[in-house]
Amino acid sequence: MMDRFKNALEHALLNMERYNPNLRSKESIHSAFLLFVNTTEREVNVYWVDYQGRFVQYKKLEPGDRTVINTFSTHPWIFRDSNSGERMHAENKEVFWPKPFFSDSHLSNNIPESKRKQIHIHFPLRSLRENSLWAIAKLIRPTYIDQLEIPMVLKVELREVYKDYRNFKASAAAYNFYRR
Repeated sequence: MMDRFKNALEHALLNMERYNPNLRSKESIHSAFLLFVNTTEREVNVYWVDYQGRFVQYKKLEPGDRTVINTFSTHPWIFRDSNSGERMHAENKEVFWPKPFFSDSHLSNNIPESKRKQIHIHFPLRSLRENSLWAIAKLIRPTYIDQLEIPMVLKVELREVYKDYRNFKASAAAYNFYRR
């Protein structure tokens, strides 16, 4: 009973993304042969986004692990830290859309690793400005933002980052609590 509840909560947390009707798998015409490589020091969950836009866990990769994927160019993939739920990136993007595989010869799904497109899963790349705003959001309460002697545009951005940080923190806490 508790496992079913944990699974339902995990599924709900994963689907708390802002609704985007385009984030879903579409037709399965152009094949893509990939090799996902976890370049982080964290366990990463690999999710395929299905035809209804639901995140379906495909695999969990340990640090340094790799996995062979046969997919299609219109099938999106996302990656999350399996402990915190933080989004990881592939090719500097939150959502990875494969590129189609084209070959002069007809190949089956048994493409050797050397011919597959390597996709490195990595931490999000943030600008110095974004990192600074995240650091400030972790240190202060939102009521203090207006008292800071910074330009108004940064106050607006800081409020947005604080909301993201608070939502991320709450999601990660709930995710970790119910994973036990």
